[in-house]
Amino acid sequence: LNNSELEMFTKFIFNLIPVMMLITILGFSIRNKNPIFLFCGLIGIILSLSFTFGQATSGYMEIPLGLTFLISFYFFKELSEKKHSLKHEVFILTTTIGLTILTKELGFLIMIIFLFYFYKIKAKNEIFKIFIYSGLIILILICPFYIYQIFEYNLLEGNETIKLLFFDQEFHNRAGHDKNFINFNTRIIRAISYMPFYIIIPFILLLFNKSKTRFYLALKVFVSIYIFLWIVLFSNEIRYLFPLILILSM
Repeated sequence: LNNSELEMFTKFIFNLIPVMMLITILGFSIRNKNPIFLFCGLIGIILSLSFTFGQATSGYMEIPLGLTFLISFYFFKELSEKKHSLKHEVFILTTTIGLTILTKELGFLIMIIFLFYFYKIKAKNEIFKIFIYSGLIILILICPFYIYQIFEYNLLEGNETIKLLFFDQEFHNRAGHDKNFINFNTRIIRAISYMPFYIIIPFILLLFNKSKTRFYLALKVFVSIYIFLWIVLFSNEIRYLFPLILILSM
């Protein structure tokens, strides 16, 4: 918006993200009466800030997206374990999912949890009302922002995200991406070898977690799909894995 004062304000808000992470983790731990969540969450915050410091403090949205993922899963657990009114459920779903999607385009992957919620949890007679109400409100929340982005930055022509996802050779060469990433035959091997330990280890532990609760099942499905898509589509940058740090640490 070419407003230096507004830019400074947003940078100040951005630096409050670790505090927001701590408050969310503390609430999650107290709510579940489990101090392990707090301990693991603190490790997640440390990893988010130490291994990604340049990204976490310079305006990139992967770390804030990780916070919105955590908030979404926090409320998913609440909704899956306790009975709430129709209005309450719609409010929680629309605010958490809308917040996540508006943080960064990668936030659209939270729709996996949105759909999983209805598939695995809701009684059939309740699905239609909640799905329609929450779906319409989410569209009202996100459409103005993305419509503005499309026309303001002419994203219908020369959209770099589309070029990235659909393996545009010229785009990847111009961006200086690794040849092993550009070549789809070597992309998977490169991505797996490129994956950091603070993603691989907790992901493996999550897969071997024997808990059959809806929360852990949803977490396994979401993280597995996210990592698969990262390996196949956007493993050109490791920062796209950063949103998983916090939820995997928990």
